[in-house]
Parts: sequence; C-alpha cells; structure tokens
Amino acid sequence: MKNIRLIFLVFLILGFWGCSKDLVPRRELKVSLYPYLPNIGSLYWEVESQFEAKYPEINLIIELNSDYYYAQDSTNRHGINFDEADVYELDCVFLKDFIASGKIQKLPAFLELREADFLPMASIGKQDGSWYGAPHWVCGNFLFCRQEDEALKNVQNLAELEAAMLARPEGSRLLLNFKGSSTLGEFYMTGLFDEYQDYSVAEPFLKPDHISTTILDNMNRVLAMTDGNLGRIDDYSDRLGYYARMFALSPELMPSRQTD
Repeated sequence: MKNIRLIFLVFLILGFWGCSKDLVPRRELKVSLYPYLPNIGSLYWEVESQFEAKYPEINLIIELNSDYYYAQDSTNRHGINFDEADVYELDCVFLKDFIASGKIQKLPAFLELREADFLPMASIGKQDGSWYGAPHWVCGNFLFCRQEDEALKNVQNLAELEAAMLARPEGSRLLLNFKGSSTLGEFYMTGLFDEYQDYSVAEPFLKPDHISTTILDNMNRVLAMTDGNLGRIDDYSDRLGYYARMFALSPELMPSRQTD
C-alpha cells in the first residue's frame, strides 16, 4: 500500500509540474479584425492557431464585430469605433477617426513603408507625412463571366454591359448586391470617379445636398440588369457570399454530367 501511495504521489507531482508550465502568464494581444469574409470563423481560428504555435508566449484574442462593424451607435457602443484592441484592421473610411481619437499611433521608423510599393489609392494610409497602417487589400467591383462568353468578356463600358445583359433571358442576368447604405455609397463613389476622373471635379458631388443625378441614373441602369430586382433583397444581402455562390452554382455554369 505504501508503494502505491508513493507512485500516486509521483504522478501527482509530475501532473502538477506539467500543468504549471501552461499556467505561465502569456502576453495578451487583442486584435479587432474586419469581419466580412466567407467562413470567417474557421478562417480566423486557423489564423489564431498558427500564430500561437509560432509565438507561444502570446495569447492572441481575435474580435469580430460582424453584426455592427460599420455602425455608429454610441448608445450601445456598437461599431468599430468603440472597439478596444491593440491592433485594428480598418476600412480606410475610419482611419482619420482613429487618428483623431488617438486609438492608433504612427508606425515606427523601422516599419516605414514605401508608397511606390502600393497602388496610388493606398496613400490614404499616410497622413501628415507618417504611415498609420499597412495597406493590404483593395475593395473593388469585378465582372465575372464564363471564359467563352465573348459578349461579356469584351465589355468596356456601362452601355456595352447593358446591351449584353438586357439581350439575355430572365434568370441569366447580372448578380450583384445592391443593398445597404455603405454598399450603395461605394457604388456611387466608384461611378463618380469613373465618370469625372479628376477628384477636384468629382468632389462637389460628394455633398449630400448635391448628388450627381448622372451617377444615380447609371446606378438604376445597373439595377435594371438584374433579375426581378434581385440585388435589392435584404435576406440575400445579409448572407455573405450569397451572390457569388449563386453564380458558381448556376446550372449554365456547372460542368455537363454524363449518365449511363
């Protein structure tokens, strides 16, 4: 019985020693990330796992405010502006707000970036001669079509896209999300700068009381290329990647199946 107790004591000590290594305090690194990506949960679980495997002394805590990232709700403190983190992944529209509130600091000298390494629009990350963040992706609108679809592959402007789409039967037209104030605002600004090219010419039309009717008309022309106002359905808009999946699974895009 004495030997059994001794063995139990050894295992107890070894067990405590093994656990004590895991109880060493780790530095917490809280990161607020941009949430609007497909399969966001599994993606960032993989990010966290790989990061902590490489840096075991750090406890990476990822926050995803997928329900209210763009909100400006000061009452309930909903929105990226109300997050408290060590590192932020920001839509550039919030950059000046974060600088003004002191929530982010300038990049240190050894992390200085060269503007020549980025697209011209990325220069927004440099304010008053200092970089406040590293640009790492560009939001844009792309037209996807089948490789053999010559009518769409060679489209160069809105009129040509319109002619190609409206010639098609219902059920095979444009798939896009045209819902939500920020989405519509982005489409408006994209159309504005495409139409006027120069910022100084486009700037007056950025004011709420001086909206460009030309761009609004163009946006309505785009909406008319969808099937049955499909781009204006809240339920579809809220399902991240829904339109892309519809495109990928469209019967006319699926490979032909051979049957016995």
